[in-house]
Amino acid sequence: MNWDLATCFKIIEKNQNFTLYFPKGILAFDGLRVLLFFLLKRMQHYQQKEDLDQFNSNMRKIYILLLDFKDFFDAQTGNFLLKNFHFFLKQGAKKNFNELDKFLRDFEFVLREGDFYKNERRRDAVLKEVAALKIRKKIVLFKKFLVKNFSYKEFLSKSLELGIFLECFCPLFEMKSLDKLSRILEDKIFETLIKKRKKFLKLLSKNSRNLKANKG
Repeated sequence: MNWDLATCFKIIEKNQNFTLYFPKGILAFDGLRVLLFFLLKRMQHYQQKEDLDQFNSNMRKIYILLLDFKDFFDAQTGNFLLKNFHFFLKQGAKKNFNELDKFLRDFEFVLREGDFYKNERRRDAVLKEVAALKIRKKIVLFKKFLVKNFSYKEFLSKSLELGIFLECFCPLFEMKSLDKLSRILEDKIFETLIKKRKKFLKLLSKNSRNLKANKG
């Protein structure tokens, strides 16, 4: 399925106050660019409003997605993006405003242009199948983590990554169990999960099986 990316970018540039839904047949190559552009524009929106918490939240989402989708870019571009997002997350936006602003303009250019996506093997991959595989892997790793003893800080760190992927890609699957898992992680109800760990593990297993049926 071909998407008019230029039109998508224009719509997102004017307004980011909506939930991003992808058509089921969209290529991962196109869907990733639209998603990252959407999060970038949300970042810039909160930057203008000086809402630092939301600004950093959206920057962190981009960084976590890039960690998993790095191989969709050519090696030089992927390393450049990760290095800079990591730097600005650590250093903070206010300390490096001019440098950050220049980098975000570079990032937008990368998203608008198609020449930085050199992995031909990935070009024909469907977003739904790629997302199913990545979420399922994260669920399996999260299950292994939950059977061990862990702190609240460790839980937040581990659940954040899975939660971001669920937030971004849940609408692709129309699965009630996956939506439920996303809501639970979004609420960060740590104590409830500890008390009902077995029940939560069953929910993770159910979603893992369902995603496997989606070729994940």
